[in-house]
Amino acid sequence: YPIYWRQDGDFMSNAREGMNPTAWVIAHETAHQWFGDTVTCKDWSDTWLNEGMATFMEMMYTLHSRGSLESLREFEAYSQRYFNSSKTEFRPVATPNYSDSLGMGGWTTYMKGGTVLDSLRRQLGDDALYQGLHRYLTRHQFSNVESNDLCEDLSEASGINLHAWFDQWIYKPGHPVIDWSWSYDSGRKMVVIHVRQIQDTSRGAPIFDVPTHIALVVDHSVRRTPIHLNAADQTFEVAASSAPSAVIFDPDPEFLRDLPKQPWTAEELPYVFLYAPNPTDMETAMNRLLEGAPTDETLRMIAGRLRQDTQPFPAIPNTSRLANLGNKVLHEF
Repeated sequence: YPIYWRQDGDFMSNAREGMNPTAWVIAHETAHQWFGDTVTCKDWSDTWLNEGMATFMEMMYTLHSRGSLESLREFEAYSQRYFNSSKTEFRPVATPNYSDSLGMGGWTTYMKGGTVLDSLRRQLGDDALYQGLHRYLTRHQFSNVESNDLCEDLSEASGINLHAWFDQWIYKPGHPVIDWSWSYDSGRKMVVIHVRQIQDTSRGAPIFDVPTHIALVVDHSVRRTPIHLNAADQTFEVAASSAPSAVIFDPDPEFLRDLPKQPWTAEELPYVFLYAPNPTDMETAMNRLLEGAPTDETLRMIAGRLRQDTQPFPAIPNTSRLANLGNKVLHEF
């Protein structure tokens, strides 16, 4: 099966990356020994218990083998695949309404299934999630399962009733689409963050109940404050003695969400680029900084930050946009 995905023959190693480019599909198919063979879904309506879980395990292999930055890049890539497919395939992850088995084989099953499980891992913590999965596999070994079986086992292991989580993420369609902005109230010394969930709820998508964080970039560091989304339109306030250099919504990120635009000003962009923990935010800021005719100072700042990232799988692996500028200040970079 890995050979199918690399029909150019480059399926064992890659001279540039130095790693197996089909590791993701090997991890995915290996995971099916547990999720699909040891335990499998009762019918096609719960296909995600096999395919979404294998996608999640594939993502965990990336985190283990390539580190947190590559893992976050993969989370964003898989989220975008699902967002694009949901424009034509709008359905819950688990649903009895399907034409045949192929109707349950799209990115909602694979990518939404995998990314929401990763979001749940971030919410519960690794120990609670894996204890729940161990309970699920041992309790239902060599038998057929439904989504509620997984819900019950994760709830018992974590001590948290997860029926509401399953209801919004698994049994209902759609995902949060976030529009946000911020301002600074100098009189009250408060950062005021306005967050709206603007997804179309007319076809069954809920207003999601989600814990996350707001990050303030202050004194060259990132300060996180927890917030809780549970309404279509909300305002949050964070005390700050002065206006922050930048504000980042859901900086890590902690849940599956579509952010059609980021409201950062030109003054914020350097700070987002330098301090954002999420490589997607960092790359978005860099691309906006490179629009038009960037100054030599901006280019030196970008090159300096990228030069510091010496990890095998850096935050921004493709720097061709810098190279295409042909600016002499980038020659050393």
